[in-house]
Amino acid sequence: MAIGLNDGCILITGGLNSSFTNVSGQAYMYDTINESAQEKAMLLQSRYTHSLAHSGNYVYAIGGRSINGVLDGCERYSISLNKWEGIAKLNQKRCTMPAIVFEESYIYVFGGYEGSGRIDSIEQYDITNDVWSVMSVKFPLSVEAESGTLISGNEVVILGGHDNSAGTKDAMILNLENFSFVKLAPMPYSRFLHCAQYYNNSIYVFGGATNCSC
Repeated sequence: MAIGLNDGCILITGGLNSSFTNVSGQAYMYDTINESAQEKAMLLQSRYTHSLAHSGNYVYAIGGRSINGVLDGCERYSISLNKWEGIAKLNQKRCTMPAIVFEESYIYVFGGYEGSGRIDSIEQYDITNDVWSVMSVKFPLSVEAESGTLISGNEVVILGGHDNSAGTKDAMILNLENFSFVKLAPMPYSRFLHCAQYYNNSIYVFGGATNCSC
């Protein structure tokens, strides 16, 4: 997994090799200006299909999978100190879910896969107090590998995802202040494991898959 930082660098973490036999704990910082990569401190837990979130001096690695299964463990990376440290665990193991930072105080994760099926729960991480809480409101769908994109200070557009049968076309806006969902027109194509970016009042969706035997 990779995440862009404010200085034009990209932090790349973990991953799975092509033969599905080894999960990486390596981390690299890629400088987009100099087009160079530098190896950084290794993750405490090798992981893939995790979520990354950036707030202040830290990048948070949340959940994911190890060679032994889905994880509830989380950690954060100090950019200035080049050091990973453990943080509170999720209440529910999950992987392949989006993570959104709200007001530099909270991180939200939506849905995901917990080892036997897709889930609809939402968890909130309190950055200051290092606590994960399960929200009373549920995600309208049980999906994994959907995208979450901030379009304003408190609104997230959530697109697609894989339910327990196939990819979906679903699109909705979540208000992070009152936790209300507004359904949008569906995407033209079903997709999951895609990327979405917000730019100039439009959302651009790239790649992904429409179906798989998983």
